[in-house]
Amino acid sequence: MFQYYGDFDREFTGARDLTTAQQLNPGLKSFDAWLADNIAHMN
Repeated sequence: MFQYYGDFDREFTGARDLTTAQQLNPGLKSFDAWLADNIAHMN
């Protein structure tokens, strides 16, 4: 699955509209924001 994301990044992310995703889920965070909020839970 992760290889697909790496090999077909444009096809995978290009089919998804970030603005629409944020409208559907206003709490959606970037990876960096999510990581900052959850770093304490990582081992």
